[in-house]
Amino acid sequence: FLILANSLILGLQVQVLAEDAAKHAAQMRELPEPTFDAFFAMHWLFCIAFSADLTLRWWADGFWDFFQGVDAGWNIFDIFVVAFAIIDVIVDTAFLSS
Repeated sequence: FLILANSLILGLQVQVLAEDAAKHAAQMRELPEPTFDAFFAMHWLFCIAFSADLTLRWWADGFWDFFQGVDAGWNIFDIFVVAFAIIDVIVDTAFLSS
């Protein structure tokens, strides 16, 4: 459910930003600077939710058992996906703060 909801929100964000860019281009105006908005807040919430999901699965499986078994490859993939999501949120926050 979490992945599907995140995908829908990302698709909606792309649509809204594309329509906004088209309006600005039609009026020959520059795009405004990015600001904190609902999409940014949703990005934070999904990042927290995915981090919590990974943490709970890791805790439930045990530290070393998480990296063994049939799901080990997917678990490692999940670690990278969540790590890059956290980095993305931190970079976006730093960019909007400056």
